[in-house]
Amino acid sequence: YEVQGTNPNNISTHQKVEVQLNSQEVGQIGNKKIKVQSGKLVIETMNNSDSSESGYDGYMTSSEYKNVRLDGSKISGQLVVQEWLNGTEQIRPETLPRLVIKNSEGIEVKEVIMTYVEPYVYSYSIDISNLSDGEYLYEVQGTNPNNISNHQKVEVQLNSQEVGQIGNKEIKVQSGKLIIEEIDNSYDGYMTSSEYKNVRLDGSKISGQLVVQEWLNGTEQIRPETLPRLVIKNSEGIEVKEVIMTYVEPYVYSYSIDISNLSDGEYLYEVQGTNPNNISNHQNVIVELKDQTLGNIGNYEVKIIDGKLVLKNENTRMLMIKKDVEENEIINEEDKEQQVNDKINIENIKTKTNITDDLKNNIVTDLEKEE
Repeated sequence: YEVQGTNPNNISTHQKVEVQLNSQEVGQIGNKKIKVQSGKLVIETMNNSDSSESGYDGYMTSSEYKNVRLDGSKISGQLVVQEWLNGTEQIRPETLPRLVIKNSEGIEVKEVIMTYVEPYVYSYSIDISNLSDGEYLYEVQGTNPNNISNHQKVEVQLNSQEVGQIGNKEIKVQSGKLIIEEIDNSYDGYMTSSEYKNVRLDGSKISGQLVVQEWLNGTEQIRPETLPRLVIKNSEGIEVKEVIMTYVEPYVYSYSIDISNLSDGEYLYEVQGTNPNNISNHQNVIVELKDQTLGNIGNYEVKIIDGKLVLKNENTRMLMIKKDVEENEIINEEDKEQQVNDKINIENIKTKTNITDDLKNNIVTDLEKEE
């Protein structure tokens, strides 16, 4: 070891001084032995005989020092790790121990070299986001090749606790083991919906507010955890419009939908639940709207009739009226012809003679006078 001065203003010729180190056995790096001898640092490569001579029997033990913590997808904590020389004298491991996580079949699924914190205490941090449901063991393993003990692997008994949650998985420690379980968030939420604020027409859009509720097991009223969907269906039950509604206040949701491309017809409002955890068979509900006249979009008149959204094209309506009139005229002509034939049949029966054209014309004239 040589200490050297660095001040450029120092003109002394004695700015370099050799340090005499105290003799000691320092330790080992791999197969190299580190020691101080005759005031100098000595590094020696050990041969096989040296290794056997330097071997020791270090019985390993480990316990939890700081409980498991969950930070995002990683679990962390601190463990006490000790070696007992020949089973009696407590010593600190010369090399960093390894932490291995094993599944219930004893297969290693995660491992990490722990970090030194203070004498006998080591920390770890492991990402467990890709671990599946199951039970897992902590096993601490020694890493010193000079330790010849048969007890260099030790299972750590963890303290029971609720650790936290990663996604839909619950993390806890139970019976000394790390437990990962999928959380069953399913519930039976019967859905109901009604109109809160009447439908409004603004340009080509209709808007309003609906009350949407879920009933847990059919009795307890709860608010949907996810935003419900509003679907508009035509008279054939085909979805023609849909929108995810916006939360306003507990149980109240608003919507706005452009209906400019809808054709003549009747349309239903259907509210649908969107929570995948809801297992109810009653998550789709038809909303009965309040009857009213909303206005016009171009040639279309927009109304609420019998709880349904109704669009009618004025041009189409006039054509239908004209068609009805024409059909009624045809029907009237057909009725008149039928009445003539009926009278002729009656006269035939009375006279048992054939009706001449002149008599037929007289019957027609009589019918016209009756009208």
